[in-house]
Amino acid sequence: MRMFSFELFKEGLRRTRTLGILFAIGMLILGFFLPFIIIVDLWVGMIHSAIPLNQLNIGSIDVIVTGLIAPIIGTPIISISMFSFLNKRNSSDFFHSLPYKREKIFISFFLALQTWILSGLWLSSLLSILIFSISNFHIVNIISVLFALLVLTVAVFLISAIIVLSMSLTGNLFSNILTISFLLLFPQFLSNLFIDQIIALTRLISRSTFGFMGGNYNIAFNLSMSLLSFLRGWGSGLHIDWGISGRMISISIYSFLLGIIYLTIAFILFKKRESELAENNSRCMNFILKIAFSFIVTIPAIFGFSQIGGISFNEFGLVIFIYTLSFFIILCFDILITKKSGKIRLIFRDFLIVVALNIVIILGLRVTRNIILQEVNISNVTGITIEDWNFRSNTGMRSFHYDNTIYSNDDIINIVIDNFNDNIHISSRNPWFHEPEQIQIVIHKDNGRNLKRILHLNEGVREQLRIRMIMYNRENRN
Repeated sequence: MRMFSFELFKEGLRRTRTLGILFAIGMLILGFFLPFIIIVDLWVGMIHSAIPLNQLNIGSIDVIVTGLIAPIIGTPIISISMFSFLNKRNSSDFFHSLPYKREKIFISFFLALQTWILSGLWLSSLLSILIFSISNFHIVNIISVLFALLVLTVAVFLISAIIVLSMSLTGNLFSNILTISFLLLFPQFLSNLFIDQIIALTRLISRSTFGFMGGNYNIAFNLSMSLLSFLRGWGSGLHIDWGISGRMISISIYSFLLGIIYLTIAFILFKKRESELAENNSRCMNFILKIAFSFIVTIPAIFGFSQIGGISFNEFGLVIFIYTLSFFIILCFDILITKKSGKIRLIFRDFLIVVALNIVIILGLRVTRNIILQEVNISNVTGITIEDWNFRSNTGMRSFHYDNTIYSNDDIINIVIDNFNDNIHISSRNPWFHEPEQIQIVIHKDNGRNLKRILHLNEGVREQLRIRMIMYNRENRN
C-alpha cells in the first residue's frame, strides 16, 4: 500500500513493545479479577432482595468496566510514547531521514498504536464478558455490552487522534500536555459555558433548543469531565449512559467523525512539520494557548457583565483582580513557555486581544438573550406542541413526556402564548424567576419556523391548560 509500510508498522509495535505488553497483561488481569469482585459485591448487596440473583440485569459498562482504562490511561501513555521522537531533535531528524514518505510513517505508527491499545481493550473485555456469561447470577445483554465496547473503541480513536495532533503541533512534553488539554476540553467547555449562561439569563430555553450544539456529543470530553467529577468527589462514578440509545449512537458517530477530522489535520501537519520544532514550540500554538488560558480566567467577569444589571460597585474590585490575573498569566506564559520575557508592547497586545474576546462574547450573550426574549405574536402561531411537562408532586419533581401532537386550538394557543409572553416580561426584569411547573413546548409559526421554549406555569394557568387539552383530545377522538 502506498500509504502504509508493514516494516514501519512492525517498528511502531517494537517502539512501544514494553508498554504495549504491560498494558495488555494489566488489562487481562483486571479483566479476569474485576468481574468476580463485581459479582461478589452484587451478590452481597442483593442477598436479602426479593429479586433472584439469576434475574438481575447488570449494566453494560459494569461488564467491561476494565475497558475504561484504555481511553483514560492506556491511550495517552502509549500515544505519547509512540510519537515521542517528535520531541527530540536527533530522533526527529533520524525518522525524517528514513527512505519512507512521511505519510507512511504517520499511518503505520498510528495503526501500530491502535493495535496495542485495542488489543488490550478487546481481549480484556471479551474475557470479562465470558466470565459474566458463564456465571448464572446475572442476565447479561451481550448486544448492549458489545455496543459499549464499540463506544470505548471510538473513544480510544478520538483521544489518540487528539494526542497525535497535539504532538504534531508542539515540540516538548509540557507543551504536548497543554495542547492535549486544550483540544480535549476547551472547545466543548466554551460551548457549554455559552449555552448554560444563555439558559441562566432567560430561563425560557433548554439545551435541546440549541439542537446538535447543546448535546455534548464528544465522548472524549464526556469521559474527561466524568473522570474529573469522580476524582473531585462530585459523583460516585462515570455517569455516562452506555446503553444502546439514539443519543449514544449519535455520540459515537459524532466522536468518530471528529476523530477523523483531528487525524486528518495531524496527518497534514506531520507531513509539513520541520525537525527544528522538536525541543521547541510552535509560535502559533503558543499564542493560541496563551490567549486561551488567560481568557479562561476572565469567564466570571464575562458572566457578570452579561447579567441584566451588569457588575455592581462592590464587585468592581474583583473584576480588576480577574483582569490583572489574566495579564499576569500572559506574562508568565511568555517567560515559562517561550523562555523569554518578550516586549511589554506585545504583552499588552495579547491582553487587549483577550479583552476584545470578552467584549465580543458579552455582546453575543446580550444579543442572543434579547432575541430569545422577544414576544411572540399570537396571530403568527399555527400550533403548539407539548414535549415534556415537569411538575412538583408530593413525592418530588415528576415528568411526563407527550407525543408530537400539534394543538391548533385557539384557546390552547392563547393560553400558552399569553403565559409565555408574561414569562418574557418577568424574565427581562428577573432572570431568576421560577414557577412550580415547566413545560417544554414547540411554537409552530406560519413562516415555517419553530421555536423550542420552556413555559413556566402557576397552578391557575396549569388547570386552564390541562382542561383545554383534555377537551381538545376528546373532540379529536370523537
